[in-house]
Amino acid sequence: MINENHIKKQLASEEAEYRILALTFTDPTRATDLIHQLQPRDFYNPTFRYIFLAIRSLVRKGKPVDVSLVKEYLITHKIPIDTDILDTMATQYILADVPFYWEGTIEIIKYFSYLRKAVDVGQTLIKKSLEFAGQPETPIDKIKDDIEKLVTEYLQYERKDDFVALRDVIPLLREQLVEKQANNVLYPTYIPSLDRLIGGGFAPDELVIVAGRPSMGKTALAIDIAVSNASRGTCVLFFSLEMPKCQIVSRILASVMQVPIGVFRQGKYDGLSEKDRKRVLAMLTQELDDIEVSRLPIYINDNPSLNVYDIKSVTRKFARKCFKAGFQKMLVVIDYLQLITLSEEERRYKNRVLEIGIITSELKKLARELHIPVIVLSQLSRAVEQRADKKPQLSDLRESGTIEQDADIVMLLYRDDYYNPATQKEKDDSISDLEIIVAKHRQGKTGTVTVKFDKATNYVFDVEKGEKKVGKM
Repeated sequence: MINENHIKKQLASEEAEYRILALTFTDPTRATDLIHQLQPRDFYNPTFRYIFLAIRSLVRKGKPVDVSLVKEYLITHKIPIDTDILDTMATQYILADVPFYWEGTIEIIKYFSYLRKAVDVGQTLIKKSLEFAGQPETPIDKIKDDIEKLVTEYLQYERKDDFVALRDVIPLLREQLVEKQANNVLYPTYIPSLDRLIGGGFAPDELVIVAGRPSMGKTALAIDIAVSNASRGTCVLFFSLEMPKCQIVSRILASVMQVPIGVFRQGKYDGLSEKDRKRVLAMLTQELDDIEVSRLPIYINDNPSLNVYDIKSVTRKFARKCFKAGFQKMLVVIDYLQLITLSEEERRYKNRVLEIGIITSELKKLARELHIPVIVLSQLSRAVEQRADKKPQLSDLRESGTIEQDADIVMLLYRDDYYNPATQKEKDDSISDLEIIVAKHRQGKTGTVTVKFDKATNYVFDVEKGEKKVGKM
């Protein structure tokens, strides 16, 4: 049997761990950088780990980092180490040594910590394999998903404590608030009235459900949000389980260029103005690099047979490429929920409500794992058609199961002219009032906003002052 402790001892540089702490005592202004770059688990030697924890505590309390206060911390917390080592550390180097050794020492500690984590992953994989061996009914796709998640966490080098005190979360929350203010980590819809209602946009980690009856405008709204974000530097992965990629691109082009979608479906230019005709012909004849919309970072997967574990696997691989390419933000759209399946083994449930519950739970886990919003389109049940009031409610979510429970935001779409064509008020019969009903918002307000939906061009725009929303290409 492999001796894990023996292996880990070989995968550690206690000299580097000692040095980085000594350098910190030599130049205490480096303490903040120390606790941002390293975690307690990065220290193999328990004595050095305790000293690191003491330094981190002092920094978070705004106290100076010096030997006397670190000793006080260790004694107060009854940590059984020889504090004389601190005096040696404090006199080991001179100030000029710090910049010379600092970065290289940090990298050495991270390097060996990374290798020890690989050992942990290997041990976990062994335990998982033994567990699955005793559960032969476990679907293969589920096994693959668990293993892939472990490997992905290793590749991303996620170093997390098993538990954390509330007081230790507050500094993290402060940092996140500063980051949000500085970097705008929200994902706006770029529909001003909707963004105001939901607090500025979708947050990372959120599972967003956009639901409506067929042809209500779900895909149009999703495309509009995707294009608006992509045009501002967000990398977008669009899963189209219903329509092939050419149909999705046709809708994108129609929306961006604000020309009837029939132009791209049928190749007919009847009814186009001379200006629009020239724009379409130019788009069809120009080099790809000269077409602005072709440069949008939108990627489409139109495989109709993906199960939820396939979607998670594809998204993880895409995320690695996306962030490696330098993108800071990523958004996923899935069209649509009821077409997603489970693995063949899990379909034995023969209970679609239960299956949908598992699917939404897995998609919520994906959003949290990758720290991105996942927007999922969903059908509404036919029950809405049986009521006098056709406006959708949360209970109309088709095969609802745990959809409402797992979702952070649920938006229900409604057009009055869908049921009552005679109520169309616009002179242009192609333009409808589209109500976006925010029926659930875990972190904020609910309510309804009304936008305009041009059915001919698949274009969604705000009704404020009768203007189309800012930022469209």
